[in-house]
Amino acid sequence: MRHFLSLLYGDTPADWQTWEKRARNAEIYQRYLAGKDSMVLARVYDLSDRRVRSIIAKERERKQ
Repeated sequence: MRHFLSLLYGDTPADWQTWEKRARNAEIYQRYLAGKDSMVLARVYDLSDRRVRSIIAKERERKQ
């Protein structure tokens, strides 16, 4: 069963994936603050522009 779940979800534990996403989102926000356009960031991170703008808004709220 464990092997099946590894094939389905990968070997990375959920909390590690969460940490990776938080680090990625913080990096996206920092690059945005440094002047990168959201469309450019979307291409770099293989995300939609809408998702990148959502990440930026959420990170902005967290920082305040």
